[in-house]
Amino acid sequence: MSPRTPHGHTSLRAALTATVVGMLALALTATGTKERAVALDVTFQERPSQFSTSGLKGTDVAFATVPADVSDGRDGTKQVSVLRGGFAGAELDGLCISQQQELLGGTFTMRVTAGDGTTGEYDIDSASATFDLTEVEGGEDPGIALGGVVQIGQTASDVTTVAGLDNPLAAPGSGRYLAISSSAGELSDVRGTVYGFSIDDVATIPGLVVEIVPGDRGCDSLDLPT
Repeated sequence: MSPRTPHGHTSLRAALTATVVGMLALALTATGTKERAVALDVTFQERPSQFSTSGLKGTDVAFATVPADVSDGRDGTKQVSVLRGGFAGAELDGLCISQQQELLGGTFTMRVTAGDGTTGEYDIDSASATFDLTEVEGGEDPGIALGGVVQIGQTASDVTTVAGLDNPLAAPGSGRYLAISSSAGELSDVRGTVYGFSIDDVATIPGLVVEIVPGDRGCDSLDLPT
């Protein structure tokens, strides 16, 4: 079984793209309903985007800095370094991801949000999640906490998260890419920037909204989603 990075194809995909002339395109296809989807994959192309959640936790967690191929906004790709985080048994307490774009002299925000509005319920429940982060910070309690069995300095291609999934972080098979992993992990009041993320085998994802809104109304300007 091979891993899928946040830039692959899924049954539920929201792809938000800016072309070189600033035109916006939005594509959303779904299998099932918003409340019970097979998978969710969001990729904002060309540059990182704002991301926030009130909470994210998993049973087996790993982080590593790895190279990632992302769209350059011109029908090509470029390679960037990202902090890829993988979570098995992933649960989220709300979700927001957004990117600002300029169109015909105006500012617009492309945004994906989900959650039932109740703090602490971890209402988005899935088998696994993968995030390609460029920056992340958590709150104070617990903020970013790794628990259980913690291993530091593993070769990134050797870490495990989802049972039976080889190289879940899709890391190059080289000892120069190192990782940290744990048997449990929790992040609270998280804000950061991402190139994309995927959530697989979703059991529940209430309140899923994909929209383009006028003005600069990214995740950083909103309260943390719940």
